[in-house]
Amino acid sequence: MLFPITCSLQAQQMDADSSAIIWTYAELVGISKLLSSKVTVEIDYGQENKVWSFQDDRIIDPSTGKTKSFNSMVDAMNFMGALGWEFVQAYVLNIGYQNVYHWLLKIQVEKNAVGNYVPLTRNETKKMKSKN
Repeated sequence: MLFPITCSLQAQQMDADSSAIIWTYAELVGISKLLSSKVTVEIDYGQENKVWSFQDDRIIDPSTGKTKSFNSMVDAMNFMGALGWEFVQAYVLNIGYQNVYHWLLKIQVEKNAVGNYVPLTRNETKKMKSKN
């Protein structure tokens, strides 16, 4: 004997216009300055880098347009935290007499809005100036 079975299914389709929520990662790389307590901080979020672009990935201070100076890696993390980034992990390498700090961060954003959460770097400001 066969019994009728009823089933209700519901599906959700994402429109082509809808933006997916994704995790985006970045790495802060801080190099201790010789004879100073300050650090030079660069950011790597997967951008294209040129071989001879020394310090072009340093973070720009949005209020002045100049390279941002950080007192420590915690200072840099506080800056990124204000933009919504979360700490994931950190490690330190000792190269010669300098410490090189690597801090991995993440943020959850809409796929099409990643650029709104990544701070400007010297390299990006140079590209914007050359387009104008």
